[in-house]
Amino acid sequence: MLSSLSFRLSRGVLSTISPPISDAKLWGMVYKPTTTRPLLDMSQGAPAAPPSKVLLEALSHSSASSESSGYCDVIGESALRSAFAEEMKTVYGREIDVTQDDIAITAGCNMGFVATVMCLADPGDEIILPVPWYVCRLSFAVLIKRCWIGISITSTVAYSLSLLSFT
Repeated sequence: MLSSLSFRLSRGVLSTISPPISDAKLWGMVYKPTTTRPLLDMSQGAPAAPPSKVLLEALSHSSASSESSGYCDVIGESALRSAFAEEMKTVYGREIDVTQDDIAITAGCNMGFVATVMCLADPGDEIILPVPWYVCRLSFAVLIKRCWIGISITSTVAYSLSLLSFT
């Protein structure tokens, strides 16, 4: 395919890795979720199944409202952040110290990653990325001059990191 292009691609683009989407899907298929460690699949922005009828009806109703035509709070709708905090307590235990004030809603997992790295890491700081990583995350880390450390994770350790991973 590349030989049929009528323009030259940059060396940076040509040196990127192939998207590990199929690897991430395999992780999800072999992962055994539990009540304390559910699968939160935030690896791909293209859902594998259509939204439920209830969700489509709610979106239709909401989009018809004039109240939906403006901007929301920059960190996300208060009701959504509150509901997510409640969901986290349901899944991870009532004793966890999380409120809506601890939560920001972003436009997808990539923007969540960008916001987190920009808030917590300065240029030259190291960030840890699980291998294989989502292509956008490595590209972003390189572009904003954060050092990255790849740590391999596998299903054999229940997708958990150990200190041995860092040696």
